[in-house]
Amino acid sequence: MNKQNILVTGGSGLLGTELIKQLLNVGPKPLQQFSNHTPLPSFENNPNLTSIKCDILDPSSLEEAMKGITHLYHSAAIVSFSPKQRKNYMPST
Repeated sequence: MNKQNILVTGGSGLLGTELIKQLLNVGPKPLQQFSNHTPLPSFENNPNLTSIKCDILDPSSLEEAMKGITHLYHSAAIVSFSPKQRKNYMPST
């Protein structure tokens, strides 16, 4: 069987957290959480999870994080209900 190295972007968000939980329950695979937020305490002691704290909008950070990765789950997103933040998550028309 081929070795799998999985990267989850947005691993500290709602979707990313659930995805990581389910992936860790499926079996022991090297898993990396990629986020600019602090990892959740429930994952801190799991030997199959490595947390990488950096900015997904920084190409050099992405390049470094992707080394050796065979599978990517992209769950990072800008989420806000503030009208002031609209320009950050809606394309301009």
